[in-house]
Amino acid sequence: MADGDVDLNPDAMRDAESAAGGSGELGAMREKFIGIASARGLFGSVPGGAEAEGALESAARTMLTELEAAGLTVGDIQASAGEAAGIADETDAAAGQRLAGAQEAVGYFDGLMNSGEGGGGQFRETY
Repeated sequence: MADGDVDLNPDAMRDAESAAGGSGELGAMREKFIGIASARGLFGSVPGGAEAEGALESAARTMLTELEAAGLTVGDIQASAGEAAGIADETDAAAGQRLAGAQEAVGYFDGLMNSGEGGGGQFRETY
């Protein structure tokens, strides 16, 4: 590829979209953190148990907040990969149409140059 060229690989983009959307790990982690944050009496009557329980709950809630942010990021990645795959498909289709038009023009020019006596060949107007 020349400098500035972009390789659009719609299949790889769809794979990324699928991988981002198919991960159930974030949901499983969320359930675990909810369970930890809502647990009561984990430390029984151990001295300082209430403080430890509060710290654990706070940590679990912080992790839930971070996990939700990560989920939004994963969702953004999934959506962007899908959009990029669509753009790649449209670009491929447009490039195919341009190539077909160029091949037709080359064929026409070749006919003009290689016709019998004095040029002429076939004449077609294309719009």
